[in-house]
Amino acid sequence: MIRDIHQAYTNVYDTMKWLLPDDIGEAVFTRKSLLDRIMGNPQGHWAYSRTKLYTHHMSPGCTLCGQGRWSCLFINGICNANCFYCPTAQNDPGKPMTNTIIFDDPHDYADYISRYHVKGVGFSGGEPLITFDRLLAYLEALKTRVDRPVYTWLYTNGILANRERLKALCDGGLDEIRFDLSANGYRLEPLEQALHVIPRVTVEIPAIPEDVSTVKELMIDLERLGVDHLNLHQIRCTPYNVNHLIDRG
Repeated sequence: MIRDIHQAYTNVYDTMKWLLPDDIGEAVFTRKSLLDRIMGNPQGHWAYSRTKLYTHHMSPGCTLCGQGRWSCLFINGICNANCFYCPTAQNDPGKPMTNTIIFDDPHDYADYISRYHVKGVGFSGGEPLITFDRLLAYLEALKTRVDRPVYTWLYTNGILANRERLKALCDGGLDEIRFDLSANGYRLEPLEQALHVIPRVTVEIPAIPEDVSTVKELMIDLERLGVDHLNLHQIRCTPYNVNHLIDRG
């Protein structure tokens, strides 16, 4: 593994910040202490071979993901945000794709979901709201062509969200919307609009170390507003974003 990583990051490997043995010991101790505190609470739980740690309850979409019963449809490959942590260039409108399979026709994708008994679909990108009509077409196909309920959710930075689009998504049968607030300066306005329209609203953000205090304050607002879930996920290092991560230490 180390050899493969060295080969993938040859040009910057020596300038990347790697954990040294003493750092690893301290990090493991800190991690264990935090996990002990969480799991000491009756609401702390592990799921899916200890790959998901959660309190309270998980979104149905997260449950389907853990069970391997979902499909992620990348509606496009273009985005209107400029996040330092983005793992790939988001400059290609692209065609809808899942598992390297391109689906030009919404009905073909719905047939694929039906044929393999997929229980849930997450719409991602890029930023799906950039190709809004395309998004609606695939959502409608899933809700009308598959002969059983399919739980659907949408990942968005929220920049293009407005009441009219959210209403159209609701009318199309969208079950959940997930906002990456960190991509939009932690603005709450799009999320507040969605709370009155979409059945389930989630905030899903990367765990950015320098934003810890911001997220702690954010959690209070999310609780007050009635947001259903807060998902914290990892930051992936890739050859595309590695220099951005190095610049931040």
